[in-house]
Amino acid sequence: ADDSENLPYWATFIEHLVQVSGLAEEKTTGNRAWRFRSINTIDSVAYFSPVAVDPKTAYKVSFTLLGTLPEGATAGAGILEFDEFLWIGEQYTEEIVQKHFRGSHEGVRLPGTIEGEQSFTFTTSPETGMVHLILFREGPHDRSSVMFDDIRIEEIESVKP
Repeated sequence: ADDSENLPYWATFIEHLVQVSGLAEEKTTGNRAWRFRSINTIDSVAYFSPVAVDPKTAYKVSFTLLGTLPEGATAGAGILEFDEFLWIGEQYTEEIVQKHFRGSHEGVRLPGTIEGEQSFTFTTSPETGMVHLILFREGPHDRSSVMFDDIRIEEIESVKP
């Protein structure tokens, strides 16, 4: 909440994450990918992207993930479900999450050296109208980056009556 004493800390961590992350371009090929790395003293960093979806529908998420993580660290992608599309360009308050959150799907979580295409499927609930695609990196801090590229979310099957 705006009056929380923890808000300045969150704002500082988010600002730092934005400074060490973002779109990276490979100079020889021009290929672009989403890159981010850990922050010392924070166990988990993630980016959330809202995507409009239909209720009771199966989707496939696929992406290329590249990186080498220290022992005990993981990276991957997952899904948070919400009952309606919430275009809020800032941190969701606890009240908003309690009112609109409908479920989660871990998706893919990988350790070590990661290189190649990853995918998972999920089916939305009867009340779902939006998901947040979560790209994450968790575990011990180091300065290496993880890179996400070719991110796709495709409807694979409608399970509506």
